[in-house]
Amino acid sequence: MRIEGFDRKRPQAPLSATAISAVHDHPRFAEWQSIFWFSFWVYCASWSLYFCAGFYSSTCHLQIGTFRLTSSVRDIFIVLANLAPGFAAIIISVIDGGLNEVHRLFARFTYSGRGWASLAAVCLILPLADLAALFLYWRNGGRIAHAGISDHWFQIVGINIILGPVWEELAWRGYLLPKLEELCNGLLASFILAVIWGMWHWPLHRNVSWGFMVWFVAMLLAITILITVAFNASGGSLVPGAIIHIWWNVTTFYILQNTINAYGFGVFRYFVIALWCITVIFAIHHRAELWKNTNYNDESSSFGGT
Repeated sequence: MRIEGFDRKRPQAPLSATAISAVHDHPRFAEWQSIFWFSFWVYCASWSLYFCAGFYSSTCHLQIGTFRLTSSVRDIFIVLANLAPGFAAIIISVIDGGLNEVHRLFARFTYSGRGWASLAAVCLILPLADLAALFLYWRNGGRIAHAGISDHWFQIVGINIILGPVWEELAWRGYLLPKLEELCNGLLASFILAVIWGMWHWPLHRNVSWGFMVWFVAMLLAITILITVAFNASGGSLVPGAIIHIWWNVTTFYILQNTINAYGFGVFRYFVIALWCITVIFAIHHRAELWKNTNYNDESSSFGGT
């Protein structure tokens, strides 16, 4: 029996539900979801520790035989915060693919020398940018402090030479960059990664102006582009990125840090400008490594192979 005006068709799903379902079923949704949750948990862990570091000014002492190490509690919290991205990458890799995925993550620390010319060029670029910044700053009336390293040896060695490059590179280039390069080219992946990486540092610089954070993220973007070129040129190895990260920390601390501490961030702006001028030239020369889409999670991937 048919009743006039009565439609027995199945009611359609609301447009919003249909749109959400379409997004959820998109083949790239899972990758973006992994990137979001990785960033979320890294921020939660590291930011909590960074904020804790701001509440402690006491020192602690560790003595092993005749060796005595003195460090502030703040530096210990900062070291732990630097460990968080690497551990997050390991945990999420276990969730995604088990221990085999973790093995693949650490396998990126192998390097056979592929892309060594790009690595050498980047290692030359960083001190050149530091020296160019000091020269431009001095020519425009700035004062320069003597070069050298501060007394915070635990922070310098523990954070900027060992834990920073190893554990940060495991996270940012070992886990996150390949995920991004599955979704977009290397240049766009570098932009996204630089913003995530830059804002990860925010609690350390929360007392400075947002203007400084803009300059800071701009610097990280240039560094990220340089490391992305080295990463892609090496076939997905983390060794070039770790070396660049170490060299960047050492040269910046040794050449610029005392001037920044004594006379403010003026020289830092010149450093970012000089770094970008050199990075643009370098990126144009190596544009093939930035414009291609890569998939280093593939089984045929060669970590540093020919």
